[in-house]
Amino acid sequence: MSVASTRQEFVERVRTALREEVSDPPSSDQIRQYFRSLSNNSQDAIDAYKGYASLYYIHVSRSRHPGATVTYPGGTGRDCDSWAEVLARPMENGRHVIDCRGFVVMGVTLLREAGFQFSRYMVAVPPNALQEEWQGHVFAEMTSSSGQTIYVGNDDIHYSAAEAVEGLAGWSPNDEVNVRYGSGDTFQEAVEEADQIVRGRIAHPRSDVNVVAPFSGRSRFSPPTF
Repeated sequence: MSVASTRQEFVERVRTALREEVSDPPSSDQIRQYFRSLSNNSQDAIDAYKGYASLYYIHVSRSRHPGATVTYPGGTGRDCDSWAEVLARPMENGRHVIDCRGFVVMGVTLLREAGFQFSRYMVAVPPNALQEEWQGHVFAEMTSSSGQTIYVGNDDIHYSAAEAVEGLAGWSPNDEVNVRYGSGDTFQEAVEEADQIVRGRIAHPRSDVNVVAPFSGRSRFSPPTF
């Protein structure tokens, strides 16, 4: 299987797999069943995620309002707790406008249906996270049934944590010194560990080589825009 390039092609694949009538977009139950049908082929599931995520969702940074704040119904502003909240987001040209939090919650949900094991949520802390309010990038580490480790980030699948942040906010995939990662079993735990990293910079600015001047205050992760 390859990544579907059109919605018509994606819907036809779902229809063929489920052997039933499928509308555009497919229902959430049909999408779950479709990914379940791919549980014996990890690469097909990866391709299906890439196609579905890119055809039915758009990152806010590529929308008509790239600076808009993304909030999820029922969430606190920092969190996205379920795929249902992602599906409740407004649409632009037939695609839900979301951010990395929505993509990662959706990705974990669907790839679990395809037999992938969830490992941890991760929040990349950028070198410029030196203020009370800072923005990071949320993604997730998962493992296929064959033992391959993948990283779900936005509408793509990566094969290393460094690759997942490549091209974001000027980060280099080879920057193992200045990019830090908070992680946890839940999104909230990953954010808290990332906040602790930034608080450590606040308390001990010289402990990080990318801190060039002292600063004060408490850190707080804010919803990302990338």
